[in-house]
Amino acid sequence: MYSFRVLALILISPFVLSACDKKLPLTTTSSPTPTTTQVNADTKASFLIFTEGTEREFTTKKYHNVSPDVYIEASNPNHVVVKKPNTTWGEFFATLPMYVDYGCLVTGTGQNFCESTTKSLKFYVNEEKVDNFLQREIRNGDNALISFGPINDPAIEGQLKQILKLKLR
Repeated sequence: MYSFRVLALILISPFVLSACDKKLPLTTTSSPTPTTTQVNADTKASFLIFTEGTEREFTTKKYHNVSPDVYIEASNPNHVVVKKPNTTWGEFFATLPMYVDYGCLVTGTGQNFCESTTKSLKFYVNEEKVDNFLQREIRNGDNALISFGPINDPAIEGQLKQILKLKLR
């Protein structure tokens, strides 16, 4: 009985497999054509970085126009220009010759600013402290602040006011 089943399976298999290989015609539905045309304007945002009260500068060439998708220009080194939709702050900083994560910031000159029991790295967008900063999409008009200093840094308020003074062009 067992050998009969095996023999039947061997004889029927090629027919089953060839039937599975045949492609059925696909039915397609067309999407409606949008009635309005959207123009993708550049997204622009501002950012500042402070480490122990010192404002970091991005005036040297190594920071400018590094990526075609998201970059800073020499004329506005604290402004981010975003060409690729849905770009995050983390993607932007990954294009620069520096490193930033939620616990450490390594500057373009190799200085390390890592959290300790008395100091922390803080992230703000539009004056609001955020925990998911690096995953946040850069939105038009955003003002971002990264600040490394004392855990309860009294200088944060002044740093937030300073970023609001940056004018987007």
